[in-house]
Amino acid sequence: MARAWLLGLLILVALPARADDFFGTVETRASAEPASDDSPWRHRGWLNQRIGYGYRAPAAPVARDGADLTRVETEVYSQWDWRRGPWRARLSGTLTQDWLPDMNSAGLWSGYDFTDEQSSQRRWRAEISDSYLSWESGDWWLLGGYQTLAWGEAESLRVTDVLSRRDQRWPGQEELDDLRQPVPAVRATWGGRLDLVLLPETPPDRLPAAGDEFDPYLAWRDADTPTLHMRRRHDVGWALRWQTQRPGWDMQWLLAEVNSVDRYPHVQRQEGDETVIELAPWRQQVAGLALQTTRGAWVLRTEQALHRKLPLMPEDPTGRWPEHDQWRAMVSAEYAGIRDLTLTLELSESYTRDHSAELAQDQWQTGASARVHYTLLNERLALTGQAVRLPGGEGEVLRLSADWTLSDRLSLGASLVDYSARAASDQLYPYRHNDTLLLSVQWNL
Repeated sequence: MARAWLLGLLILVALPARADDFFGTVETRASAEPASDDSPWRHRGWLNQRIGYGYRAPAAPVARDGADLTRVETEVYSQWDWRRGPWRARLSGTLTQDWLPDMNSAGLWSGYDFTDEQSSQRRWRAEISDSYLSWESGDWWLLGGYQTLAWGEAESLRVTDVLSRRDQRWPGQEELDDLRQPVPAVRATWGGRLDLVLLPETPPDRLPAAGDEFDPYLAWRDADTPTLHMRRRHDVGWALRWQTQRPGWDMQWLLAEVNSVDRYPHVQRQEGDETVIELAPWRQQVAGLALQTTRGAWVLRTEQALHRKLPLMPEDPTGRWPEHDQWRAMVSAEYAGIRDLTLTLELSESYTRDHSAELAQDQWQTGASARVHYTLLNERLALTGQAVRLPGGEGEVLRLSADWTLSDRLSLGASLVDYSARAASDQLYPYRHNDTLLLSVQWNL
């Protein structure tokens, strides 16, 4: 069975390094609308049109059975900011429509058919983005609402970034601002160093509909396999972070006990002649450290974390998933000593304590990421190439992209994403032919 948490690693392919804001939260891109200095209101927004084309036939039995369009997606984003004295508020969200099901119904396109679930997920989806109310006075800053909490930057393994949920519908194809999704949280910050976060509920990752080409449960969609029921946990989660900043280096320590955004087979039962498996989150306990230092043209980073009682997939994924402690680590080096060129290399490692032969993964698993980023035309054209190898050699993802800012209002983008896996046991193997060309046009409002 393809694990949803492993697919989540793929979406980090597009993450750019930001040495000036290593431990910051993700801000939404768009140009601000001019406003009077006396007005407490600010607005920003954009309109984005994406067209995806899968130029190979998927290997897995999904709706698309040949080279064809994968999406014709229009997205509108709007953000309103308000400020008065120590109070600030933000309300933002997106409205997205994929026109392929409607084009199919209207006879304008007949590549393949969609199920009701697939059509429903693609039509007029309204999603809340960062929306909150905050108060700041002296050393204290209190903030409550939907927040994107990005507390780690590892690209080939989730080490310390355990608070944010992700959009996994199109792994490896989305931009940074579309990857991490906000969660409901209350945050208190003291002195810009100490953060305490309470999460009343952690929504799961956004997954594709059953039958979509990146459906993480493709192995379960056969008629002979069990029926899946998705469960949620409502336990309150918490996280504590301490940050230290000195000239040339930044450090953060964190402790967290939160509900995972991934699910694993929690309960298996019989309902008449039907076998039902409940997929549920687990209670995630993490203690971690992240460090960044700058040495001339080099930026060196590391993340280290202990994940306690992590459910790991056995050889028989329908059986009991044993819990193990796992140490995860990442080290990376970024070099920007050549004009307009940035080179980044990352290595990651996970070690499972008390490893047993029943587990489907090795005790040691190594992952890697390499990226080349080049800008020209006064930084209006950005060329990026990145390759990610999943931990344990479970598959590779290659992404080549070009982003051209024609003006402050208009920008164009193109990317080519290639998925590869060699062995049938690799987690990426069912998706190895889902290679995609993605074109986009964005107009800042």
